[in-house]
Amino acid sequence: MSNLLRVEFYKLIRTKVLWILLIISALFSFMLVSLFYMEGQGTLEKIEEFSDNITVEKMETDPNEEDIPHSGVNIFMVSALSGDVFINILFICIIGAFFITNEYSSGTIKNLVSAGYSRNQIYISKLIVYSMISIVLTLSFAIFMGLFGTMYFGFGEFPPIEDVMRLVKVLLLLCLYVTSFVSIAMLFVIIARGTGMALLLSFGFYLIIGSGLKFLSFQFTLFEKISKYSVYSLYPLIGESDLGSKDLFQFINVPFITILIFIFIGISYFKKQDIT
Repeated sequence: MSNLLRVEFYKLIRTKVLWILLIISALFSFMLVSLFYMEGQGTLEKIEEFSDNITVEKMETDPNEEDIPHSGVNIFMVSALSGDVFINILFICIIGAFFITNEYSSGTIKNLVSAGYSRNQIYISKLIVYSMISIVLTLSFAIFMGLFGTMYFGFGEFPPIEDVMRLVKVLLLLCLYVTSFVSIAMLFVIIARGTGMALLLSFGFYLIIGSGLKFLSFQFTLFEKISKYSVYSLYPLIGESDLGSKDLFQFINVPFITILIFIFIGISYFKKQDIT
C-alpha cells in the first residue's frame, strides 16, 4: 500500500494542471494583496481622482469595527478563516477530472489490477493522495496571501494563543471538509471516466446540491433540513462559528458521515466497473 501511495503521489505531482492551478492561486493572491497595498498607500484614490473613466469600488466597512492593520499574519488568518467554497470545489473537481480520468485512458488502472493490487487498495490510495493535494490547493490561497502580505506589510505581531488555537481547529475542520468534497467528486469522476464529463458531473453535483437545495429550501421544509446539514452549507460557516461543543459536534459529524457514505458507494461501484 505504501508503494502504491508513493506512485500515486509521484504521478499527481507530475500533473501539469496541478501546477497551473497553483500558479493561478499565486497570481490571484498577488493581485489581491497588491490592491490592499495600493489602497493603503492612497494609489487607488489618486487613480480615481485623475481619471474620470476609471472607477474603483471600495470595500464596505463596519464603523464600529476596529481598524486592523495589514500584516502577513493577519492576512493569512483572515484568508484561512474565510475560504471560498465555490473556488475550492472548482479546483478540487478540476484536479480530480484530469488526474483520475487520465488513469483510465492510459491504462494505468488496468495495469495496477494486473499487478495484483486489489481495487480497494487502488481506490483508497487515489482517494488519499487526491485528498492531500486538494488540501494543499485549498490552503494555497491563504498561504500565498500570507507570503505576499509579509512582503508588502511585514510579518506583523504573532496573534494571541486563543486565536491560534481557533485557527488550528478551523484548519483541521477544513481538511475534513475537503476530504468529504474529494470523496464526492471521486465518485462522479470514476463514473464518467472522461475529463469533460467528470468535471461536469462532479461540479454539477455541487451546483445542484449546494445552490439547488437552497432554492428549494424556501419552498419545502424537507429540503431546508437537507440543505442545512449538507457539507456545502456548513463549510462557509466554519470561520464564523465560535466552534463550541454543540457546533463542533455537528461540524465533525456531517462531513465524516458524508465521507463514509461516498467512499462506500465509490468502492462498491469501482469493484463492479469494467476497466478493460
